[in-house]
Amino acid sequence: MMTGLKDKVQRLTGERVSIGIDLTDEYVQISYFDNEGGISTLREGESLLIPAVLSKRLGEDIWFCGADALNEADNAVLIDSILSKAKKGDEVEADGMAYDPVDLLALLIKKCLSKLDGVCPLEKVGTVAFTVEEPDNATVSVLDAAIGIVRIKREQVAILSHAESAYHYMLSEPKALRFSDVVIFDLQNKGLKTIYLRQNMRTVPIVVLSEERMHSTFKKDDSRFKDIFEAIAGDNAISAIYLLGEGFNGEWFPETLKVMCRGRRAFLGTNLFSKGACIAAAEKSGAREADREHVFLGPDKIRANIGLNVIREGADSYMALLDAGKSWYESAKECDIMLPEDRTLELLVTPINGNSARTVRIELKDLPLRPARASRVHLEIHMVSEERVKLRISDLGFGELFRSSGCVTEAEFSVL
Repeated sequence: MMTGLKDKVQRLTGERVSIGIDLTDEYVQISYFDNEGGISTLREGESLLIPAVLSKRLGEDIWFCGADALNEADNAVLIDSILSKAKKGDEVEADGMAYDPVDLLALLIKKCLSKLDGVCPLEKVGTVAFTVEEPDNATVSVLDAAIGIVRIKREQVAILSHAESAYHYMLSEPKALRFSDVVIFDLQNKGLKTIYLRQNMRTVPIVVLSEERMHSTFKKDDSRFKDIFEAIAGDNAISAIYLLGEGFNGEWFPETLKVMCRGRRAFLGTNLFSKGACIAAAEKSGAREADREHVFLGPDKIRANIGLNVIREGADSYMALLDAGKSWYESAKECDIMLPEDRTLELLVTPINGNSARTVRIELKDLPLRPARASRVHLEIHMVSEERVKLRISDLGFGELFRSSGCVTEAEFSVL
């Protein structure tokens, strides 16, 4: 056993490692991918869950994380709910000092990553995928800031929802477990969350939609759990069910389990999200081939392809700008293009749900009138939400013939 672990450590430290981090207010969980097909989850003692807490020793600038922080509680100030505190933005008081909550979030991430030193030193970390319950604007913003403090390059980082991590995990499973829909039950301190991954087999690629619901008043009750499951299952074809969280330990739901396992497989665990994020990280780095037959469309995903019809080397061509299925907060592009004589930019919006494509016309009224294809502009395009697209178009002129006017046009439209 010791020889095998030593060989694995030597192999991992010789190459960049893909890592998945499940980050919540209650815990941090880290899974790592060794580029040879194996995924392991970091243990802290007997648990796969690292308590998402920091503590500062009284009177000293010494900080602890996770179980170590809890063990120091009698001689230290304990700080919990760090992700929520960072999103709120208020300074955190600890031992007579005020701390920026984003700095504390960065410290939590760094100290959690340092627990991997025996397997993968920080300088050997390759691509990192953070998975959070809901990657809203505030969460993405504070994670971006914390990642910068930890000095992980942003291009090495992906941010995913729990549902998208579950999607990546689902696709890594044998086909016998994903030939139809998949349901995840995540039992948290604040209730029971359900994630239904529904596959639309009529589209190419296959679209996987996420339907989520939180049962905030749920307690361990077999009868109610059975009702919740039957309401979700109905007449739907479900191939696999995943029960996440230590709350599912024990034998408190035998009747629900009987119903679940009628023609379906059910699995109990705690590390599905971090493993799914780890798989996404490996795909981002190229260490693992991405699935091309499916596309995930959660609430944070772009629902349409956006591009331009252009002329390249004398022939009509399509230039992709933003791709459907990508996270809206990570979707942006810049390019230079030539405009036709009518000073109008036409973007092609093609929904992935099968609806007809449409053209969005942006009129550049302040741009000087010039001959056809004698106006070069710089286009910046990005998503400001999962539905809204924002553009900034700057006049570059045309060499020595036509100087830039300095004209800038901004516009916004919906992809729906």
